[in-house]
Order: sequence, then C-alpha cells, then structure tokens
Amino acid sequence: MIKICVPITGSNMEEIKCQLNELALIDVDMIEWRADYYFSMEALELIKKILPDKELIFTFRTKAEGGEKQPDDDFLLYIYTLISLSGKVNIIDLELDGICKTKPEIIERLKSSGIKLMFSNHDFEKTPSEEEIINRYKRMEELGADIAKIAVMPKDRKDVDALISAAKVADKMIQIPIVAISMGELGKVTRIDGEKIGSIITFGSLEKESAPGQIPVKELIKKLRAI
Repeated sequence: MIKICVPITGSNMEEIKCQLNELALIDVDMIEWRADYYFSMEALELIKKILPDKELIFTFRTKAEGGEKQPDDDFLLYIYTLISLSGKVNIIDLELDGICKTKPEIIERLKSSGIKLMFSNHDFEKTPSEEEIINRYKRMEELGADIAKIAVMPKDRKDVDALISAAKVADKMIQIPIVAISMGELGKVTRIDGEKIGSIITFGSLEKESAPGQIPVKELIKKLRAI
C-alpha cells in the first residue's frame, strides 16, 4: 500500500508533543516535520523520542510555496546542514524553484552526508500543462533528487486528469519514485488512488491540514485499506 505520511504542524513544543502522542496511536508509515511552523533541535529530539521508528521527512516550506515563513537562503543552508548532520532525519524536502535554483551546491553537500532528498514543486494557483509537469519531474531527477514531488491546484476535473496523466508518464519515464498530488476537494482522488498513478506517498492530516484537500488520517487509512 502507498505510504501514509502525516505532517507535524505544531507552532510550539506543547502542540508538537500533543500531535506526536496522537500519532503514536495511529498506524502511519512516515511523519513530516513542518519546521516552518516551529523549528528547534529540541523539537527534533522530541519527535525521535516519541516516534523513533517512523521515517521522518524534514520540510521547511517557504511562503512562496504555501509555507509559514520566507527565510533567506543562508538560514536554509544552515538548518539543512544541521539536520543532515544530526542523523535523525531520513529525507529532506528541497523546493525545486527555491533553494535548488538559488543554491544548487546544497544538493551535493546534503547527498554526501547520506541523507535522501525529495525535491518538491507546488502551484497553489493552477495546474500546468501535462508537458510542463513531466518536464519538472525530469528536471528533479537530473538535479539529483531521490524522490520527486509535485502538487498542483485544479480548477476543474480536466486539470485533475492532466495531473494523473502526467504522473503516469513520468513514473515510466524517470528512474526515481514520484509523488503526485492534485490539491483541494477536486483532487482528493489523487490522495486516495495515488498508488495507481505511481505515487509512493500520500499525506493525511490530524486536526490541521498543511495543504488544501488533505484527508484526516484516520479516514484516509480506512479508505486505503478498503481499496
């Protein structure tokens, strides 16, 4: 079954602890620490203490792609390096049109530490053409991604179909695994049927979604098991 990942979106240590304790009672595969909501190495220690066996994605989403903050590149370079050296994170999320473009040297630096990289690209306004989506997946692979993630916003069912079609092509064309998400209410089918289009991870939410259209994790688990 497609891997289920739940974002940690606490804005302080107490909120993070409550979310972790709730997740400890739910059968999920991965967690994503959304450090743009709150960042400290103390929080990382707490995550690994409460959920030591869960695969962990570290994400500092910028405002440009739907995050809470817009830090400068020097800050991002610092925290990505710090996280990679901690040995406590499995995957770091890097924005294709952000740090990957402005500071491409970070890619080899992080890969040399042995950590896996997920390159991501988000469009909260529209769904690009199928050709453009495929080209973005190809660019991620060429730059050195271990996983390629694209999330787009549909305006109608045709946009959802375009994302699905592009994902199926990209999954056969490139050698790395992909994540493909059509956001919002219209795109929920891609969160449930993602495995059919080649997607390896789907994101469910606790009480607060970190992207439009995320399905509450308990409901998501039921739907996926039924399928």
